[in-house]
Amino acid sequence: MSNRTRLQQTPRAVSDITARARGGNRSWTRRATRLINAMPPIRKAIIYGLSLKKRPQDSTSWVRFPMYHDVESRDRGGFERQLRYMKSLGEFLSVDDAVTLLERGDPIDGRYICITFDDGYKGCYQNAFPILHALGVPAVFFVVPQFIEPSASSQSVGSVDRRILGKQYLSWDECRQIVNGGMAIESHSFSHARLAVLDQAGCAANWRVRRR
Repeated sequence: MSNRTRLQQTPRAVSDITARARGGNRSWTRRATRLINAMPPIRKAIIYGLSLKKRPQDSTSWVRFPMYHDVESRDRGGFERQLRYMKSLGEFLSVDDAVTLLERGDPIDGRYICITFDDGYKGCYQNAFPILHALGVPAVFFVVPQFIEPSASSQSVGSVDRRILGKQYLSWDECRQIVNGGMAIESHSFSHARLAVLDQAGCAANWRVRRR
């Protein structure tokens, strides 16, 4: 079982990962997100307003899973500032240590942060990985094997989420360098199919193929 699956099956792992795994009003949420992103001033005001109620320094006994997608060259400075801010709040954990802490079921004594990246974009290797390595911050990269090696399988595994097409992805060599740098590589399904619209057999096929 992958660490992502274990996290999703851990009741106390309330994070971006588990929130996105739930069903509910996903279609409405996507439409609202597109509308907000199309109006930068409104988006900025909403983010600022939401941030006023979030004061992690006033709470203790938690584990958080900040989730990133791509990190572009223009984002390097902001990304490093975010890491330094999070480092001032608590302790960074690897995904293995975070899962172990949550599965153990003991009271959480402290503030813990596990950095995650979805989809395996090349920008994360080029711009985020060097900063993570320099600061000694562990992270986990959830990659899509079919995008790294498209010829890995000819088996149909469902409709690909087209929002992530047209991007540059990690190579297997870059994945190995990430692992050698103390980070973790995990699966983000085989083809980034929209699992929410697949039947049980389609979902099972996607996860079986990604293990090969």
